[in-house]
Amino acid sequence: MFLIPGIARKLAERYGAHPALRGWHVHNEYGSLDHSDHAAAAFRRWLRERYGTLQELNTRWSTAFWSQRYGDWAEILPPRQTQYMHNPTHAMDFRRFSADEFRDAYAEQVAEIRAAGSTAGVTTNFMLPDWNHLDHWSWRPHLDTVSIDHYLDTTGAPGETHVAYAGDLARSWAGGKPWLLMEQGTTQIALRDRHAAKWPDRVLRNTLSYLARGSQGAPFFQWRASTGGSETWHGGMVPHAGPDTERFESVVRLGDTLRRLAEVAEPPAEGPVVEADVAILWEADGWWALENDGLPSTRLSFPEAVRRTHAALWKSGIPADFVPADADLSRYRVLLVPSMMPVAAELAGRWRQFTESGGTLVIGYFTGMTDEHLHVVRGGYPGALREVLGIRTTELCPLGEDEHVHLDDGTLATRWSEYIELHGAEAMVRYQGGVLDGRPAVTRHPVGDGQAWYVSSHLSEDALRRLLDGVCERAGVTPTVVDLPDDVEAVRRRGREHTYLFVLNHSTSPLRITGGERELTRNTDLSTESLLVPPLSAAVVRENAKHVRVEIDGAVDYTAS
Repeated sequence: MFLIPGIARKLAERYGAHPALRGWHVHNEYGSLDHSDHAAAAFRRWLRERYGTLQELNTRWSTAFWSQRYGDWAEILPPRQTQYMHNPTHAMDFRRFSADEFRDAYAEQVAEIRAAGSTAGVTTNFMLPDWNHLDHWSWRPHLDTVSIDHYLDTTGAPGETHVAYAGDLARSWAGGKPWLLMEQGTTQIALRDRHAAKWPDRVLRNTLSYLARGSQGAPFFQWRASTGGSETWHGGMVPHAGPDTERFESVVRLGDTLRRLAEVAEPPAEGPVVEADVAILWEADGWWALENDGLPSTRLSFPEAVRRTHAALWKSGIPADFVPADADLSRYRVLLVPSMMPVAAELAGRWRQFTESGGTLVIGYFTGMTDEHLHVVRGGYPGALREVLGIRTTELCPLGEDEHVHLDDGTLATRWSEYIELHGAEAMVRYQGGVLDGRPAVTRHPVGDGQAWYVSSHLSEDALRRLLDGVCERAGVTPTVVDLPDDVEAVRRRGREHTYLFVLNHSTSPLRITGGERELTRNTDLSTESLLVPPLSAAVVRENAKHVRVEIDGAVDYTAS
């Protein structure tokens, strides 16, 4: 429910000490942008605080172009409907302003709850996957628990990677600590053209995937499927057919399984619940920048770039954290930046320092093209990153829907290409044929004790995975379980007394697990016997000093590293 400050105070005064109260859920899925006159006045106040003077704002917004210069603060409005294109920095600042307003509105209500004397935890549910109006990192000081709603937007194997993406992102927003999955779908996957069935075996594996990555529970929306209203066809734990169904019985079985995993929820005394040597940059500014009009290509997508990079690591069994631009990178071996159009000079300097200290930096195309005000850095692309990457791009060559380029490693790339000059870097892969024949496509540049890579085109999924596998191997990063097939997932979660290996069998073949102490979902003593995990099922192993082995069809061993 939405608690405006006065109502928040009244509710906290009335229910704050109630013995049944476990926490406060403030609002629901923040993210409705406001372009009203009320918002315009607040936007102008925000801009005054940010820029101080109109002269500074005009400079940062490049208002000399198209004669957009402002002579009075009252002339500034939110970026409403326009005939052609918005000023990109104007639009970007409105997104930043709106994100601050969302966070501050939430913090205001938390303050009222605390002022009323309630000490119960407070949270709100971030919405994934495909829209973003928040700067999630800035919410951490105001949230007792990070919580998310996550609904799959694809079926098949990509759906499993999507679950992992959401779990890793939520854990990262929580600073590596446990978090809460507040909503997931029970019976269906909402696609563009239909609601596909989400079968009970998938609900189980998805739930365990969230738990493996730090969730402290697995609530659903909703309890009983509605018979009317806007979400009539949104699934429920009790479906339209009623409780005497396989669907509801599977929910009951899931509840029984979760009770057996209670010990997993005890967080470690220190450190993250999942350890990772690889970090992926995730910044709202990078997302918002690519939503502006007038870019060289309409096929540039921040969320897609980040998700496919994470999916490549998932397929290789390599755990990853997401990090903000100002993160402490000292604990990571590899930093991946799939997409980040605006890169300030200070940020470029921090990445250079990370690389000089022995880290491996991998930069995706169209990253660093502008500064934080969306002003292109003159002298060649990619702006402030030219020095650390040891390259200079002089021509951007976006590709059409049906176009591709050949690379000399035998693969094809799509969407994007560049004319690159080497200035200290070496070409690891080159373009082959066409106007870019022989020009670098993927480069590597030694910097101090580390190295910086640049990927100038949209590699295929297989090519991207091979590249990242090689980068990780060079950096000494290994999978949680070496050489597992793509459709078998292994995640290690750290607990108070033990570590737990979650093995999710998305394949149609059985697995045999030996080693470890006990399998919790079936209460099997692994010190005396092995366990057969059926296809499309899962296991949670409490580990001990003995390595856990996973066998596919009893033929090949895969040993946890």
